Amino acid sequence: MLNAEIRLSTNEEQVAAKVMDGDAILINLSNGLYYRMGGAGGWIWSLIENQHSVGEITEILSKHFALAADDVLPDIQRMASELLGEELIRTIDARTAASEGAPSTSDLPASYEPPILEKYSDMADMFALDPPLPGLANVSAQKLPDRSEG
Repeated sequence: MLNAEIRLSTNEEQVAAKVMDGDAILINLSNGLYYRMGGAGGWIWSLIENQHSVGEITEILSKHFALAADDVLPDIQRMASELLGEELIRTIDARTAASEGAPSTSDLPASYEPPILEKYSDMADMFALDPPLPGLANVSAQKLPDRSEG
């Protein structure tokens, strides 16, 4: 299992994601598989986007839901392991990562539901980029050359 100090980050070059109505919807652009993170999963995804550690995610959720950290930690470790196995997230060096805080707790349900990861392959052919584009996240930031001159 992952220890509490492991810091997590999204695999942004390979994954497109959006949190809607408390669930995270993820698309792996290299293989076209898509996922739904339910329960506390959407909030966990938001914390991973902010590069929180397993321990920080556990602490934030256990405080919000007034649960013992020991009750929440196995759920976080399991979810992180599943996300790593699907190559949706990666671990990063804890010394160089900076947490940006926690998302608003107003999006969290009143009671704790363990996070779940559901995997779908029915639209893989339509979602997969062929060939996969490793630098996709940076494409929108690049300025296209002006071809009107010359």
